[in-house]
Amino acid sequence: MKKYSVVDVPAGDSKTIEFELSLEDLKYLDNSLKPQIERGDFNIYINDMKEKVFSFVY
Repeated sequence: MKKYSVVDVPAGDSKTIEFELSLEDLKYLDNSLKPQIERGDFNIYINDMKEKVFSFVY
């Protein structure tokens, strides 16, 4: 994980959370330790939610 924050939401309450992800945030190091970004479909899930929150194609 590169970016995260803890948000307290009391039971029964809800909060709207906004955050930005750039292509830079999706980079990982390959076996040669070179930064890579893979093309494909990406789904964003939050904690134990079973439904995806956001989806995009790069």
